[in-house]
Amino acid sequence: MDLKAPLEVGIEVTSKCNQKCFFCIANSQCCQLTYELHTEQLKNVISQLSDIGVALVHFTGGEPLTRSDIFDVYCYAKDVGLDIGISTNGTLIHRYFKEICKTVDAIQISLNGSSSLVHNEIQGFGFQKTLNAIRKLTDNGIKVTISTVACQKNYKEIPKIFELATRLNVSAFHLSDLMPAGRGLSVWKDQRLDHSQWQKIFSYFDSLNGSVNKDILVNLDYTFSFLFNKNKNYYYSANKMQTIGSEASARCSCGETRCYIAPNGDVFPCPLLRNLVAGNIKTKSFKEIWNESTLFLSLRKTINSVPSDCIACSERRYCGGGCMGSAYNLSGSYLIGDPRCPIKTKK
Repeated sequence: MDLKAPLEVGIEVTSKCNQKCFFCIANSQCCQLTYELHTEQLKNVISQLSDIGVALVHFTGGEPLTRSDIFDVYCYAKDVGLDIGISTNGTLIHRYFKEICKTVDAIQISLNGSSSLVHNEIQGFGFQKTLNAIRKLTDNGIKVTISTVACQKNYKEIPKIFELATRLNVSAFHLSDLMPAGRGLSVWKDQRLDHSQWQKIFSYFDSLNGSVNKDILVNLDYTFSFLFNKNKNYYYSANKMQTIGSEASARCSCGETRCYIAPNGDVFPCPLLRNLVAGNIKTKSFKEIWNESTLFLSLRKTINSVPSDCIACSERRYCGGGCMGSAYNLSGSYLIGDPRCPIKTKK
């Protein structure tokens, strides 16, 4: 695939966050850094993305709502024709509730426990604020996705978190793996779920067929789910569970169909590869970085080939070698197969 523009770009609008999740892959901080893109620079970036045909821009951080200009920038992005997503921890929703109701169609909110005890242990504080925000948003017709990172601290609560999500009338529930990046790298060995625990999670959702009363999309984002389940998306509608989506057939497409922009303007392939910088938006146009960066050109060649240590694997067509970011952070090279692979770890 040779795209003249990525399908999706994630913009980390700030590194500042009022919480401190112990597994944060962005390693967010409590204060805003002086070199972050200011309002007009962000708008200029957004104009560039629109001009070259980017379809979707997702605002993340840090915590986007710590920026006082966030909805000025958000509305500008909508005005130039971009589809916009935004991820937040939900604790600052009350500051911008009127703006959100006027401008936002959908929003993703982090919820990492079904109780204040577990959620606050992971994120620092804010359980009740987050629940109140989700209720107000769904009551006002805003589509909410609850995002949960599976780890040892909340593993036993995952069914309860999903039950809470259905009671809150959210549109989607996204459960992801704890990844070895940022603060997550130092806790990854102790806090990640093993393959058997993920298999139990999938079995739990399989068992719900016919028992869910809400329409809700469930995305179970585990790289190696193909070893026991070829689908990882579920749609619960009218008390009937259906699997949707198709079998994975290629490696991660970071740098090929998507990329990210850091608060300081660095352009990089994905949150797990933030140390590999393709260029900076302050000194080069996004179009030039996307089409001419040595890093992106190299990644695109890598994506279309299976790592040499995975060629003999009978399952390679499902993952293509796994996550390049995990490989890089755990081994120092994105050219090898993902070291997290259960097949590798059994050897």
